[in-house]
Amino acid sequence: MLSIRTFYSKTELPRLYAIEKACFSREFRWDKKDFIREIGESDVWIADLDGTIVGFLMGEIEDNMGHIATIDVDAEYRGRGIATTLTQHAEAAYRGCGYRKMMLEVQVDNPAQTLYFRLGYRVVGVKKSYYADGSNAITMEKKLKKGATK
Repeated sequence: MLSIRTFYSKTELPRLYAIEKACFSREFRWDKKDFIREIGESDVWIADLDGTIVGFLMGEIEDNMGHIATIDVDAEYRGRGIATTLTQHAEAAYRGCGYRKMMLEVQVDNPAQTLYFRLGYRVVGVKKSYYADGSNAITMEKKLKKGATK
């Protein structure tokens, strides 16, 4: 059964970083040192399927709104709604703290845009040369409705 939790142990960091490495090429992922720093400073939602970590979302508050820094799901478990569930949990948490918007950046060629559109995110801008390889990012936002549930 899939469960979402907001904590992890240091012994789980290698698994979390392995998922990060599998999800993103070198140009788009954090190196191990930066990953450990980022995850330690972020709000984190962990997707656990019967005792196996299958994905995670890292978020933060930026510009008075929730910001999704990354959503990573192990390739073996994609297509099961895990990224959707992680996103909904993060949105609910930030909504519960009084934030009314969520935002994220996504690489212009990343097919995850389809997921974000389906979840109600809309393009609000482009960030030129956002990634280390010089590629652009699309900035997307979503208004969080009062009283909405996960």
